Amino acid sequence: HLYGALLGLCHEIAGFYRLPQAGSRRAEDLLTQEVLNAIAIPEMAELVELAQNRQTWLAQLLTAYNALYEPPRAPKKLKGDVTQPMIQAV
Repeated sequence: HLYGALLGLCHEIAGFYRLPQAGSRRAEDLLTQEVLNAIAIPEMAELVELAQNRQTWLAQLLTAYNALYEPPRAPKKLKGDVTQPMIQAV
């Protein structure tokens, strides 16, 4: 839901300033330095700055959202303790 709200905010800003990227389906396409260089938008500048700093909530939100679309991975199995014998006498 947070990503959808972010995308809605980006669309609202892009629509108000009539950016060609206003119909983008990804917030990351709007939160780039190239978009900011095309036209100086103070609201977008703040969002771009937050997105570029990995320690901010926005960058962490984008990272977590993109991680949802990575293919599933099998959990790594821990190797057994090498100091224990492999065969135990019963």
